[in-house]
Amino acid sequence: MDLGVYVINLDEDKKKLQEFSKHLNAQNLKFKRFPGVIITNQNKQKYIDLGLLNPNTKLIRKGWVGVTLAHLALWKKIQNDKSQKQYFLIFEDDEIIHKNYIEKLINILEEIDGDFDFLNLNTLRTKGKLLKNNVYKIEKEDINYFPMPNIWMSSYIINKNTIDDFFKMINPQLMDFDTLQFDQLWVKLLHSNANRFNLYTCPRDIISSHIEDRSLSAKIRYNTK
Repeated sequence: MDLGVYVINLDEDKKKLQEFSKHLNAQNLKFKRFPGVIITNQNKQKYIDLGLLNPNTKLIRKGWVGVTLAHLALWKKIQNDKSQKQYFLIFEDDEIIHKNYIEKLINILEEIDGDFDFLNLNTLRTKGKLLKNNVYKIEKEDINYFPMPNIWMSSYIINKNTIDDFFKMINPQLMDFDTLQFDQLWVKLLHSNANRFNLYTCPRDIISSHIEDRSLSAKIRYNTK
């Protein structure tokens, strides 16, 4: 599978990008950087005009909104990608890939029969129908409880051809991104629409690890105040 690869990284997080690059370069995995988002009242209109943000969003939790917008803006960029690539691997910059990453990823992909729409490669509280090789198929369920299953969006593969349907499902112009973190919002939507898409997930730390540090930039992105 010929994957496009991106990492989401804030402009100020140069050291995190260097560390991330070191791990991927060591395994000859080429990637492109996509800038993270720090949302403010001053740049809010940009994302409204892109159709990615509800104009009534209060920005009560700017960190949550910024993370959501970074992922959605990248998806929109992928939609317009002119290459022949169908699948794109997306990392957050605090993901650390394990040795023999590509080999392990191939083993996971071989367990999936045919095309798929979304594969989360590193989740907390993994839930679904177990196939083999630590691959689970997400099943339809209303996720109205905490702690939620299949949390984290630090490493996943998305099908470019499905992104338009995902945007219709999210409906960002009407959604209030102040109410849930992006991974929680996404889990609820995936499970409730699992009968419409081919969705898969893997447990944490199988092929990569998610290290959410407490640097200034991490506080900007993940604070809930």
